[in-house]
Amino acid sequence: MEENSINPDEEALKLKKKVLKENKKRKDASERAFTSMLTTTSRNHYIMNQMVDRKARILLTINALVISIIIGKIIVTPNILDFNFVILGVAAITSLISMIYSMLAITPEGSHGKLSLDDLGYKKGNPLFFGNFKDLRLKDYREAMLSMTGNISLIHNSMIEDIFFLGKALERKRLFLKYSLYFLVGGISIVLFTALIFQILFYYTPLDTN
Repeated sequence: MEENSINPDEEALKLKKKVLKENKKRKDASERAFTSMLTTTSRNHYIMNQMVDRKARILLTINALVISIIIGKIIVTPNILDFNFVILGVAAITSLISMIYSMLAITPEGSHGKLSLDDLGYKKGNPLFFGNFKDLRLKDYREAMLSMTGNISLIHNSMIEDIFFLGKALERKRLFLKYSLYFLVGGISIVLFTALIFQILFYYTPLDTN
């Protein structure tokens, strides 16, 4: 037998190691791509959340200015049966409702449930959200965070849960912001339309042709 002959067992072992190495590389690349996708999605949600908060604060400021002006006008209107008083009252009510929805839009989420060390032991819970760990001691929270070291499955689960509830909160804020805008624009439209009709019906006098 030749000395340089290839041992079939050694060749099979080398091939198996090569396949396992390639599979590990593909798995690591897949995990990195998945983690990058979750990070990008979470970042996009936070950016949209900040945009909604800025728009809600703008509407809140506008409504506060409108209500301040209306209060000044109502004070100098002694007769509550006066048409101007009624118009100002409608504008004040719609602006107040719009302000309430704006405040609800910027109200932060409270909690997604209580977090315990037992939950993390079973790969449950999300230690990334403040509302979940606000009742934990520093020692327990540190242990919870350190337990995620090397546990890519728990990290992914926590990120997925964080993205899910952030999306839910974003949709809630979007609805409140939409209602706030609708009440503000609707109130202004009603006031302008009513005032225009009143001016036409009660103050318009046709020219005397005689």
